[in-house]
Amino acid sequence: MDLNTLTELKNTHEAAVEQLLLAHKDNEAFFAEYSYMRDEYCFDIGGKAEPAELKAAQERLSMALPPSYVEFVTTVGLTRFRSNAYKMLPPDQIATLSDVLETQWKVNWSREHPQLKANTDKIVVFALGNADQQDFYYVCFDYRDNTQSAERPLFYFCQDEIWDASHFAQQPSEVGKSTIDTFIMQGFEHALEEADELITCFLEEYE
Repeated sequence: MDLNTLTELKNTHEAAVEQLLLAHKDNEAFFAEYSYMRDEYCFDIGGKAEPAELKAAQERLSMALPPSYVEFVTTVGLTRFRSNAYKMLPPDQIATLSDVLETQWKVNWSREHPQLKANTDKIVVFALGNADQQDFYYVCFDYRDNTQSAERPLFYFCQDEIWDASHFAQQPSEVGKSTIDTFIMQGFEHALEEADELITCFLEEYE
């Protein structure tokens, strides 16, 4: 995905959010509460990753990052939604899911469910997001299938699923032509769904 294509998607998304708001423009209580969404659901394109940073990340992980990801972050940049629908991590913060769970959620792999560590060692977190107002999730590249494919399936993991062994037993999703295109499109879909759900909840509360 190049910058022109991404910019078109960004403009389309932000126009769709605007339409969600304008559909209720006569509801003063709604506008007082939710006009902030114009800014919160904007899509930002940040700075580009340096090749040396990516090389260091891959050496640290002992895994090759997907070519579509490497091309995207070095030619377009790291992206995020201000609403935290997702944000891409800088290369020095990319880590295996096992390390992330150990650091952020104090998981002790030697004492708690050690059989899950082998799977989480093969899942690499490259973006973060909010599934809703309470649940936090990680967007990952999945290396569990041991194939030689350069592109990797996406794996979405919510912190509530830490001890669900069946979640890690799932087969990785089938990878498409471009991992990063799938990720970006799903991010736009999720952000728009989140905005629509917030509006619906507000309107139901004040009916």
